Amino acid sequence: WSNRGEGIHTYIDEIPEKVKYPFPMVIGIIASDWPGFSDAVMGAIHEKGWNIYYEVGMVAEIQDKEVGIIIVVIRIDDEDSMKKFLGERDEILQNIRYISIGSVAKRLLISMEAKRLEIYSKVVDVIERSVEKKILPHLIGPDGEVFKFFASRSKAYIEERKPEDLADQIIHNYKIIQRVKRSRGEVQVWVKNIKTTKEHLTGITVGFFEKDLSLKEVLEAISFATGGMDIKYNKEFTTSDGITVVRLEITDQEGKPFGRAIHERIRKVLYRLYRKRKVERDRFRDYFGGFEHFMRAIIPFLVQEFNRTGIKQVFLNVMSSSEFYIDFKILMVLPEGEDTKGLIEEIGKHPYLFILAIHPPKKFGNTVVNIIDVRAESAGFDNTSKMYDALKEIISRHIGKFRDFDEGMRKMDVMKIDTISKMLKEVPPDLVKKLYYSIEDFYRLSETEEHLAKLIKLGYAAMVESRDKSPIVLYENVSNGTLLALVFPKDIPVLRKTIELSGQFELTFSRLEMPGQYLMLIKLSKDGNPLGEKELEDLKSHLIE
Repeated sequence: WSNRGEGIHTYIDEIPEKVKYPFPMVIGIIASDWPGFSDAVMGAIHEKGWNIYYEVGMVAEIQDKEVGIIIVVIRIDDEDSMKKFLGERDEILQNIRYISIGSVAKRLLISMEAKRLEIYSKVVDVIERSVEKKILPHLIGPDGEVFKFFASRSKAYIEERKPEDLADQIIHNYKIIQRVKRSRGEVQVWVKNIKTTKEHLTGITVGFFEKDLSLKEVLEAISFATGGMDIKYNKEFTTSDGITVVRLEITDQEGKPFGRAIHERIRKVLYRLYRKRKVERDRFRDYFGGFEHFMRAIIPFLVQEFNRTGIKQVFLNVMSSSEFYIDFKILMVLPEGEDTKGLIEEIGKHPYLFILAIHPPKKFGNTVVNIIDVRAESAGFDNTSKMYDALKEIISRHIGKFRDFDEGMRKMDVMKIDTISKMLKEVPPDLVKKLYYSIEDFYRLSETEEHLAKLIKLGYAAMVESRDKSPIVLYENVSNGTLLALVFPKDIPVLRKTIELSGQFELTFSRLEMPGQYLMLIKLSKDGNPLGEKELEDLKSHLIE
């Protein structure tokens, strides 16, 4: 797989000359991971009448791709069974290797349910007639959205809906994910009424960056927009690069779908929720923003990634925005000697892009970091994603292939959350995610999973203790600083007092709103070391008195 980076590859044990029964026949499979991969492999083996004695699966990242690895053991009890297996071995392996090809995906669905296959084929036909050819491989190809969709939906769900509605949903899932990527996380909403064999529903698909919103917030916003709803179906999934897609199918409290006016209200309320969260996050980040923040947190990581991969690194960050413009800071890590003059000139010639500042290049080993501040005027672009597209096209024309740092950071967040959740089994998974994403972006990036897990655990413990009393201050020293979790009433000016500490300590903090209170997570150090006991006692008194 490492040599080709695609497809399904298999391994099977060699059979010794003298076999001792029962004999464990081990089969290994590796392929790009997708929902239902394990079930499809099992189906290929069960189809030939073999029972699986043992099975284990895992997901790993290899060459920047998420791959699934499955180990299957078939128990061979006697010589007759061995002869039967040897006669069928090549066909079993061939079926497994071709799982990612549409025709064999259909064969596996045949072995599961003929009706499901019929609907699968109709959905593919609708999609082939409905979309431009360039996106067809993403929908009906080896790792396409159609097979993932069918593998992760129940028989009843598939059979109760029209193929046209299923195809519509699959197409919009794909398009919403692409729009979220291109817009750097702007919430995307699609609302349409559908009829099933049982009822008439309002279907809603919402896409956003996992770090920006939660399922709970989305449900509360839609409930507010509708004035009350009954949820008939809901599903949530998150891609490997941190984009969450929520599917809801709802009715009003009389069992009827909502009209167009409510559809529009749902869209507007979700957009307002997204903008509110973004403004809150940007305002909070401004306390410790600026160029030094970039130097301290982002640049070393980007330089390291360039040295590790040899791929040029680019980070486009929104610094400020209004109804009329968005100001970007463009940070590029390039090989020493690469000229950016042409890039700057092309941006300057664009009628709706304006150079605000060009920072002096900074050399790090054999790399140079270039930073440009650019303003994009809203009048020249349909939406934010068009601004990003224009900037990325200009950058690509002048420096060639590059890696989008924002996407890399989202992938890292997904992996870190998974690791931390396994460390903190006593903390509810949704709360782990909420606390993790409340932590300042670049501290999340640079800190170890172990220290982040300790900070989240402190935060959870403080939340639990605050049910009986408040304020609460908990802390733990780690190798490179001190972690603190505070829960306090909103009338105590802890935020101002925390900001005052930035002159004495290296400081990172985040704040999460709770009913009537705030939770604050803090990491501070002095010359890279944790605080002493007396300093901590003085600090606690300073913060909460």
